[in-house]
Amino acid sequence: VRQLGSILNVPRAFLQRHPFPGPGLAVRILGDVTEGNDLEILRQ
Repeated sequence: VRQLGSILNVPRAFLQRHPFPGPGLAVRILGDVTEGNDLEILRQ
């Protein structure tokens, strides 16, 4: 995608930024995120 953006002359600031939304807050929970208590913690 970045190579295509470069060919299309997209500004470098857009090409090098971090993708959004990325992994989100779930990356802060060790192990699997389940529909139980883990999701409620993420929503807070």
